Amino acid sequence: MKSVKEALNIDQKWTPEQAKNDIERYVLRSELPAVKAAALAVMALEKQIPQKLIPKINETVGDIWICCPNCLNAALTNIFNGKGFKYCPECGQALDWGE
Repeated sequence: MKSVKEALNIDQKWTPEQAKNDIERYVLRSELPAVKAAALAVMALEKQIPQKLIPKINETVGDIWICCPNCLNAALTNIFNGKGFKYCPECGQALDWGE
């Protein structure tokens, strides 16, 4: 491999989760010279893997809010309006709204 640009042109059908798992394996084996860069890549990939939302009760007004599982941003949506973001507007975490 001669350059990063060439590496990026490799036709690999990874999901974010598969890429994250492979990079974590390399980091644990210390096979990459840029372990910190690989760790940052894992963090970025983790945010691309949709996570289930967390329901929270807003005791001030007595309704239920849907929160981001990563940053606990409660401004995503009220559970009753049924609309939501694909990614958290606060931290960028991919969100799994379930069925």
